[in-house]
Amino acid sequence: MPELPWRSTLLASAALVTYAVPGLAEALWLQPDTHEPWRWLTAHWVHHSPEHLLWDTAGCAAVAVALEQLAPRRLLPTLLAAAVTVSAAMALTLPHDAVYGGLSGIASALFVAVALTLARRPGRDRWVAGAMLVAFAAKLAAEALTGGVLFAASDGVHHATLAHLVGGVTGALVGVPWPSARSPT
Repeated sequence: MPELPWRSTLLASAALVTYAVPGLAEALWLQPDTHEPWRWLTAHWVHHSPEHLLWDTAGCAAVAVALEQLAPRRLLPTLLAAAVTVSAAMALTLPHDAVYGGLSGIASALFVAVALTLARRPGRDRWVAGAMLVAFAAKLAAEALTGGVLFAASDGVHHATLAHLVGGVTGALVGVPWPSARSPT
């Protein structure tokens, strides 16, 4: 029997609590002009609207549970690496008067990590992985062409496509256990 996905549950719960506590978001948003390093991690649990919270939290929780079941030791490194890389990209590109928040960049990293983990398995899982990666690429292309996001539209959200792209690349690099280099014997 698989272990309960407590890490994924904690991830989703943190987003819900952050949204529910009045005034907490202001202390946690990523703002390019601040020098408060905790915001690079906390901004991902802050959301602009109930719709943004619902889409991000549900999507992130679903792929987090999948990765936690498929490759439990990859969940935390993928999550932390995505939090830092997505925040770095946002901090470098946000207008000075904007804020960044949301789990979608991390969800993108986890989604790609799940797809590539499935791609390493035999049989039908490889086809599922291929379909997942094609769908992710199509989503990124649609967002780039329209300048908006496909699921949680929220006024004032900047650079979501970049967050999704950086998250996806991070998931590909960190979320999948790479074969270890073996020295010839």
